[in-house]
Amino acid sequence: MALALTVGTGPEGWTVSTGPLLERLLGWRGPRVAVAAAAGAMLAAAGVLLQRVTANPLAGPEILGVGTGAGVGLTAALFLFAAPGVGIQVAASAAGQCWCSPPC
Repeated sequence: MALALTVGTGPEGWTVSTGPLLERLLGWRGPRVAVAAAAGAMLAAAGVLLQRVTANPLAGPEILGVGTGAGVGLTAALFLFAAPGVGIQVAASAAGQCWCSPPC
């Protein structure tokens, strides 16, 4: 994280930001680093939940086919409805998962 906050490109090429320059750039780089860390934490939490629910330490969405079916359903909802709400998106994802995977 420190590397992402301090090292970057500028008008004169790659620079290491320190002092006043770092203070000015922190407003731009800080939120992006925080969002990247939050996204990584959410992916890790999703993996842990998936492995705990299936009781399989090697379980992954690509092996179980979870993402594929839900993605098909969500894509169908986005094409069929102008602005689908959260409820329609969740229902379409669940329906796509059940349609694409026989064990539903």
